[in-house]
Amino acid sequence: MSWILEERPMTAPADGQARLNYYINARLDVLHMTRDELERRGGPARCILHTAIDQSRAISPTTLSRIDEALGWSDGSSRAILGGGVPSAHQATVCARCKWGSLSGRDRPARIERTA
Repeated sequence: MSWILEERPMTAPADGQARLNYYINARLDVLHMTRDELERRGGPARCILHTAIDQSRAISPTTLSRIDEALGWSDGSSRAILGGGVPSAHQATVCARCKWGSLSGRDRPARIERTA
């Protein structure tokens, strides 16, 4: 998880939606993605993510799964973050980061497929 600490030196909130927002932003920074790109890759719509992060409503399991998939995290990572844990990345995402990490958003593949 060193990519998170290197990219986001500020201390993450202990738990809850603020912690999830911290890790989403850290991952977006690493992937050089915007929230619009997150939505295009299958993540939740910006308005849904904004509402959920602002703690004005509970985050559904479907939304958490969409966040995990779009950011290349293992299933359950977003739920773990909400409880004070950290995300874990799929091996395919780590390899894709090496291959496409320096490309602009339009040059990267639209979606990173899971391998297993």
